[in-house]
Amino acid sequence: MDIPTFILVVLFCCVAVVSYLYLLQVFLAKEQLLQFDESTKTVYFSGQKVISVRGGSGNYRFIKYIFDNVGRPISVAELEKKSVFWSECKLSKSTE
Repeated sequence: MDIPTFILVVLFCCVAVVSYLYLLQVFLAKEQLLQFDESTKTVYFSGQKVISVRGGSGNYRFIKYIFDNVGRPISVAELEKKSVFWSECKLSKSTE
């Protein structure tokens, strides 16, 4: 192998390594976001739909309250006080 060919091969390898490192950095730096779209009542993780809830349901109130109060601790007592969860819930099964 002559010297110019060797230099071209080394240069090509360096460019390939730098390109792979850049792509790795881009993929690792991609943010993974958990978002709640209130208009569609849907939770998304990095753009992928995770769950949809009905408006007015307990799940909707819980998810909305959590996303409205991001960045602070929320106790169960606070959730009950804000009527996110009902303190009493009675279920009955009809045999008719």
